[in-house]
Amino acid sequence: MIPPAYVANPLADAVIHTESGVAEHIDVATYSRTRGFVQGRLTRGETPGFDAALRLLNGDTAGGGRLSAVEAMPLWQTGLILLPQECAEPFASPDITVARDTYLRHGFIVLPQLVTPDATRILTDHYRTSVPAGKLTHGDRQANRHRAHNDPAGRVALNALRETVERIVGNPIKNSYAYASLYCGGTDLPRHRDRPQCRYTLSLQIDHQPLPPDGRSPWPVQLHLDPDAAPVECFQTIGGGILFHGSDILHGRPTLPPDQHSWVLLLHYVDIAFDGPLD
Repeated sequence: MIPPAYVANPLADAVIHTESGVAEHIDVATYSRTRGFVQGRLTRGETPGFDAALRLLNGDTAGGGRLSAVEAMPLWQTGLILLPQECAEPFASPDITVARDTYLRHGFIVLPQLVTPDATRILTDHYRTSVPAGKLTHGDRQANRHRAHNDPAGRVALNALRETVERIVGNPIKNSYAYASLYCGGTDLPRHRDRPQCRYTLSLQIDHQPLPPDGRSPWPVQLHLDPDAAPVECFQTIGGGILFHGSDILHGRPTLPPDQHSWVLLLHYVDIAFDGPLD
């Protein structure tokens, strides 16, 4: 099905929207070396190659007839298929150690090497240009931060790390949503529990400025595991993360010093059987 010159893009996320059980459009977010993060929509009856995109997303890379150039073009434009030289390396670090027992015992785990240095640089550069370009919204009900809900970079990271999270929690899971949080100096994060859509919360640290020599953000996530004890403080390396039960565990952060900023991607997942909204 995929033309011989192309390959399926491993750094792609797609949400299929259905009406009366029939797929009507596909929202796509992808990353490639040549175009960076892009997003687009494929629509039944309007987009050539729509059915081929569905087959591709269902894991069938050989089914159906060979795509014509007209059918292949929308899939390439959205980044679902790429030329081999356009493909980037996987975001998930190959060196990550899956310590499932630690997670099951405590309800959280610190993951110092979650994504590769290349992926960290790609994400940091993307958000560093997004803020002055006005692509993020400033402020919300919780904190003084620049934020983006399900932006292309967040969606790609969400999908790229799902298999890692699934291996740790030990259950089949699915993507819920991504929330880029670029915290400004002087803010804090009041302790709270996340919504049901955040059964598994992965906090990915992508930048902190100024960064200490040890490469670790000095602004901890505080997990309130015992009401009669001090919170557990979890510090993240750049490119590292913390995975915890976001909808169960009270968590927050202390006040960030006014001369610092801290950039975090919040990636949320739910069990595969969850039937609520994923936003």
